[in-house]
Amino acid sequence: TRSSDLAGSPVVVAASPTALPGRTVTITPTKTPLPPVTMTGSGTLVSETVALSHGLVLLTSTHVGAGRFQVTIFDQAGNQIARVANGTGNWTGAGSAIIPHDAQYLFEVLADGDWTIQAQAMDPDLSASLEIPFEQEGSGSRVVAFVKVQAATYRLSATCDSGTLLIISTSHDGSFRRTLLSTACPFDGTVAFPAPHTPFGFYALDVLSSGTWTVGLE
Repeated sequence: TRSSDLAGSPVVVAASPTALPGRTVTITPTKTPLPPVTMTGSGTLVSETVALSHGLVLLTSTHVGAGRFQVTIFDQAGNQIARVANGTGNWTGAGSAIIPHDAQYLFEVLADGDWTIQAQAMDPDLSASLEIPFEQEGSGSRVVAFVKVQAATYRLSATCDSGTLLIISTSHDGSFRRTLLSTACPFDGTVAFPAPHTPFGFYALDVLSSGTWTVGLE
């Protein structure tokens, strides 16, 4: 079975990243988020078409099963847009995708258990944003929602305890997407984060990991 619900509640990511003590984290006032698209199902299938808008989209997914879990977005011409989940067994995670056009899209789900997928437009005018400097901690695959940066090169610090760590930055308008860090864990270090937007821009950070991690920007 599968369903879509255009009037669902806003996406809430379980075990979302939290600010660590000793760092200043400022959250801007939020407006009411756009309603998400919610899909539920069981096992492997291709969804019915889902209307998505151009821009950056947050995809939150869960899976209760023992085998492979993978979610891929395709357009109606069969072109792969993004793979937004890729794991094994029980899964709760989030990632972002750049939707190239206002159009209908398909979700291909490979699974052996029950799953849910929620798609929520990410808009800096409708979301909380973090001011630099900040540091957050979390586990698994998460999206650190918008960071407000000026055109400059920043220092991205990261730690992880097991597995691998992949951090990807994406601008709010989808014009910039770059892998900042891809490493085996354990890891404790810093890398450069060049932000080209002038006078400022908003970036989402995808953190993909199977273990616990911290991410900071200054």
